[in-house]
Amino acid sequence: MPAQIEIKGAYEARFEPVAKLLRKQIKYYGGGAAAAVFLEGKPVVDIWAGPARKDGTPWQQNTMSICYSGTKGIAATAIHMLATDGLIDYEAPVADYWPEFGCNGKEQITVRQLLSHQAGLHKLVPLVEKLTDIFDWDLIVSRLATTEPDFHPGTANAYQAVTFGWLVGELIHRISGMTVSEFIQQRIAGPLELDGLYIGGADTQMDRIPDFVGLPELQRRNPRPLSIDYDVP
Repeated sequence: MPAQIEIKGAYEARFEPVAKLLRKQIKYYGGGAAAAVFLEGKPVVDIWAGPARKDGTPWQQNTMSICYSGTKGIAATAIHMLATDGLIDYEAPVADYWPEFGCNGKEQITVRQLLSHQAGLHKLVPLVEKLTDIFDWDLIVSRLATTEPDFHPGTANAYQAVTFGWLVGELIHRISGMTVSEFIQQRIAGPLELDGLYIGGADTQMDRIPDFVGLPELQRRNPRPLSIDYDVP
């Protein structure tokens, strides 16, 4: 890893600490990354650095990366759009739109409870027998439809870290007839001309997708936490 990381792109001088922190992260952990900041609708930071691939292919301005739970807000926006269209009621049972869901204590779970992580359906382990199961949408959705909630819905909150995608995605599918990916492309990404927003990798964009390096590997490289310290060479 070179001593000096070259930051590409542009940023306003007052946001130099952002560039310093990006440089520190890449020097500390390796790999590539990007940062973009809009202030009052105007871009004030648009920078990137480091490699996108293990073969040294550099990170580019249009390199895509995983946004993890950032897609929860996007999926929720899709539900809000369906509500605006008059196709879904927040207070209605999920089972009104997804009949198979209405069993084993889930009969009265509302759309609002599902969106706000109050459904008691946060556990992944009962749904997955082997890791490859997570790639079978219909399998996981069918298991969610027949499982029991972990607590009485509406009485507690438990973050649906992974299950949220299947739960809300299937609800979108049952109402719109589209997969969550199709809905977002047709109703959100397309109209807004967003060329880097996908749920699921797009075959036409594979050259923009970087190699994925998991957190355990990053921790092995440097197990100490990265502090937000702007004294970066």
